[in-house]
Amino acid sequence: MRLWFLLVLFGMSSFSWGQRKQAAVWVFGQEIKLDFNEIPVKFSRLPFGDGKQGIASICDSNGVLQFFANGYDIRNQKSQLIVRFQQQFPQYGGGSFGCNVIVPYQSNPSLYQYFSIRGPFGNLGRFSIYRFLIDMRLNNGLGGIDDAETKVVYDRADLQIACMLHANEKDTWLISRKWQSDTLIAFQVVDTGIVSTIYSKTGSPASISNIPVDAYDSQLKSSPNSEFMLNPRRRKEFPFHELYKFNRDSGSFSKPIYISDTMKTNQFYLNGYPDGAFSPDSKRLYISTGTRKNSNLDSEGPGHFWQYSLEDYDSLSIAESRIYLGLLGRGVPNKPEHWPFSPKMQLAIADSLFCQPATTPHPKHFHSSLIDNDRPPY
Repeated sequence: MRLWFLLVLFGMSSFSWGQRKQAAVWVFGQEIKLDFNEIPVKFSRLPFGDGKQGIASICDSNGVLQFFANGYDIRNQKSQLIVRFQQQFPQYGGGSFGCNVIVPYQSNPSLYQYFSIRGPFGNLGRFSIYRFLIDMRLNNGLGGIDDAETKVVYDRADLQIACMLHANEKDTWLISRKWQSDTLIAFQVVDTGIVSTIYSKTGSPASISNIPVDAYDSQLKSSPNSEFMLNPRRRKEFPFHELYKFNRDSGSFSKPIYISDTMKTNQFYLNGYPDGAFSPDSKRLYISTGTRKNSNLDSEGPGHFWQYSLEDYDSLSIAESRIYLGLLGRGVPNKPEHWPFSPKMQLAIADSLFCQPATTPHPKHFHSSLIDNDRPPY
């Protein structure tokens, strides 16, 4: 079975059209732009050449792209530089792969909080979460950083980040993981920044970074209703994924349900960067992973997809609900590749689930942190 893309259409009445339009444009790591304001979705390229990192993008309430950021640069809708961190703010270090989130102000449509996990190169144990204030009124409307508002949110964070919606339907929970720990951290975000920090020790056996020589990890994925979160574990070190329930009021996580990848499935062994996405009603979970035909190989593909039902939230029911959907490669679906490939997928602005070579941690918080899949996993 060949799965080229998944497309599921639903309506979400709980979110206004203006709010959803803030996620209407996605920017990929290879200068690619998808505009969900148009049907069919418009594909175009942006004129910049240093996009090998994960990218966060944000629109106004009318769906007009405001800026996008990859951790190294921030650029406006015309791809013109707003900030180049290495030249203007070297003290904040380099941005990390895929670890970018943008949260709009509730009270001012010109202001945005940009959260970026950053640290000096060559020192993987010292990454911190930074909060930058982006003011689109600066520089004649092109936007800029109000550096007086720059703050370190948390020191020694792992390279995972996501957002969940607070129970008050206004505030945002910024989610990350404590460095080399099973502890998940929820930061309550309001216009002035972080007002509370909640720690959840999950009991996960994956208490250290997944890859000893490389701290890059698959990104956390949240459900549209912000009640579930998936931590897609990477490669052979931890052959399972972790599914959590989230308390939107308290900011705490439940103990995880483990979705096992230990068994040989359909004559393939699981490998590479896994990923996941939830259905628009948050009742289904889709998981993708790279594969190998032999457990000792590191150079085969393609990616495979599964579906799980979350209507009965217990480990056995979720495991028994598993349905194999198909496979996908970059070009030819069943062609082996040098790097085992796991397709990325995400719920999009049109309330659609697309499988793409990119991923956004959470579409309903009006940001996208898109990961370029052309980067080798080492």
